[in-house]
Formats: sequence, C-alpha cells, structure tokens
Amino acid sequence: MTYCSRSCQRSDWLNGHSRSCCKTITTDANCGQFQGRLVPITIPDNERDALKLEELEINNNMIQLKLFLDHAATILEQAKTLHIPLFDCIVIFDLSCVTPEITTRNYSEIYDDESEGRKRYEASRSMKNITCVFSTYNFIEGLTDHLGEPTAMLAMQRLFPCEWLTQKK
Repeated sequence: MTYCSRSCQRSDWLNGHSRSCCKTITTDANCGQFQGRLVPITIPDNERDALKLEELEINNNMIQLKLFLDHAATILEQAKTLHIPLFDCIVIFDLSCVTPEITTRNYSEIYDDESEGRKRYEASRSMKNITCVFSTYNFIEGLTDHLGEPTAMLAMQRLFPCEWLTQKK
C-alpha cells in the first residue's frame, strides 16, 4: 500500500489494517515470520463474544505497535551496539516484568547454524522488516494449585517496517 504520510500509515495499521494483513498460523511450516493472528481454541458461539474477541485482537495489536514505537531509541541503540542491520535483529519484549524489558539480539544468536528453525527464518524473513517477539506469562485458572503461578509462557511474533524506526517523525 502507498500512504501520503507516516502518520496515515500508522493510523491505518491501528484501525484494522494489521488484522487484514495478518496470516493465520496453522502449522509449524508457518513459523519464522508469523504475523500475529491466532486461531482461537473455541469459536465464539454468539455475536457478542465474537466482537469481544475481535476487540481483544485490535487492542493487542495497538499495544504491540505502541511498545515498538515507544522503545525505538532503545532498539536502535542496541542494534547499533551489535553492528547489524535492523532486519537481522530480533527484538524481545519481555512483558512478564513490571517494566517491560527490551532486548535486541542478532537472529544468528537465537538459531543454531544448521537448525530447521534458522532455515525457515532465513527463507521467510524480509530485508525491510524487524522481527519483534512479545512474551508474557499466561495464567489459566484451574490448571495450578498455586494461585498466581504462571501455567504457560505466551509469545507472539510480529513484523514491523524498519523504516518506522529510522524515519524522522
């Protein structure tokens, strides 16, 4: 798509374009550049619940975009320290902390040289986007005897254009 300005592009992203651009993950073959749309375990059986699920997805997209943009200086500084282009970075947002921890790493540090994950990542990655992973703990009532103990780690991977970090506002 072509936009008249960066603010129009962001506005379009926040107002639903991110959802229409997302791919649905169904198999491990899609790993590497997963864009964020999850298939729910159960499909809502009424319109109200479906709308709530859609609202949750929109809010999640907006939060992730805001985290990405608000921490642009940190991401750029960490990438500069690593001496690598932004498209070689994987930015990890650890949301399990009170203040989110942001760590920028070279993808080659995350994937072993000959691993299948690395091969899929290299085959599917874009030279124009930066990969971000948002992770937090998931609490599921009834699956643990200890109230407040996390039952699983929840992670979502998103791509954002590198130019969003490098262009002047």
